[in-house]
Amino acid sequence: MVKIPKKDQLISSALLSFTGLLLLLQSSCTPFYISKNYGEPVVYGEGRHPGVDFEISNGTPIIAAADGTDVWLSNPCRGQWWCGGYTVWLRHGDYFHTGYSHLSKVYVHHGQSLSRGQFIGLSGASNNGFAHLHFGVIKIGGSGRYYSNTYNPNDFWLDGKMQCFEPTKDYSQNSEKRLTLPVACGDYAKKLKKEGKEKEPVLK
Repeated sequence: MVKIPKKDQLISSALLSFTGLLLLLQSSCTPFYISKNYGEPVVYGEGRHPGVDFEISNGTPIIAAADGTDVWLSNPCRGQWWCGGYTVWLRHGDYFHTGYSHLSKVYVHHGQSLSRGQFIGLSGASNNGFAHLHFGVIKIGGSGRYYSNTYNPNDFWLDGKMQCFEPTKDYSQNSEKRLTLPVACGDYAKKLKKEGKEKEPVLK
């Protein structure tokens, strides 16, 4: 299991390693921070955080963490400070769904299949104005709001560590239950930001 650092600590557990340093240097939205870890106390659901919150600026490109099918879209949840923005779920076989919440714009459709790294949307904020991505790994048939219906994302990172998606890398031999970061990095993030400006979102 990869230990996720708290806020004000860099997200790579290999902070002093060459690999971890490259991750930080190549990402246009670095440094990544975790503002809320999996299982930490929260005031909703079952009282424990059912995912990982990536503290990133509004408009950061969000991508599929692995190949998946049957995209499901949810409209913004209003009235509660801890929700808000659009949510996208992606099914990964009979393993689980991945969930991407607090999006400001969405570029995928209901029922669509996605490849690892495919552009999902742009990050936004919860109703209290906190800009971040809530990323969850949800049990089939479960609710992303409840801790008992989710898995710890840290158990599913590709090669046991957080790493950016690399557009030129061949992931065809990797299981759909092995995840890369849902936040686009480096030149790929810049490319997707430009793409987002040039195409009409499905939801905005």
